[in-house]
Amino acid sequence: SALVIFTRYPEEGKVKTKLALHIGEKNAAEFCRCMLTDLIEKHRSHSYDIVIAYTPKEKEEEIKKEYQANVYAPQEGKDFGERAMNLYKNLLKKYKKVVAIGSDVPDLDPTQAHKAFMALDAVDVVIGPARDGSYYLVGMRSPIDIFSSVKGYYPEILRDTLKLLSEKGYSYALLEKKTDIDDIETFGKLQSTLKREQAPLTFDFLKKIKV
Repeated sequence: SALVIFTRYPEEGKVKTKLALHIGEKNAAEFCRCMLTDLIEKHRSHSYDIVIAYTPKEKEEEIKKEYQANVYAPQEGKDFGERAMNLYKNLLKKYKKVVAIGSDVPDLDPTQAHKAFMALDAVDVVIGPARDGSYYLVGMRSPIDIFSSVKGYYPEILRDTLKLLSEKGYSYALLEKKTDIDDIETFGKLQSTLKREQAPLTFDFLKKIKV
């Protein structure tokens, strides 16, 4: 099994641009670095491999130097859907189950990852619904294109994805709801809910930032 972490290399001005308007570009990049490092650290040494699916391609050297993983895979494709599908197709040649997350769920722990992998024993797709109507996790055991007919990332994307799966006759399971951190509201929420043992670097970073 493989846990894929989708990430953009944490560079000032290139990540969390909505949040950067409030906390600054330097802090936004540092925030992403902390979340990614905590996630990798927490999920290392479990029964699944860690794959970092990174962009941009030219940051390969920095990614490999700064973040430890079993596999490094550049995101390839013209949009998110194509990039995601290419990764599932390639990785499912090697792994029986592939579960992918973004790097902005610092409170996702190994127990929840195991739950996702176990769900794939019984269903075709496992999804972690986000509170904003999108999703923070998608897992599959064979490549199912749920991305090309669902364009972009918008508030009803989860609803439309589940409808698509039902129409095509695929079974799915839903995990618990989580908040992915994209703006100042969700950032503030994380400041009040995250526990140090869940993500120590992220926790210490949040303590420094006054919103």
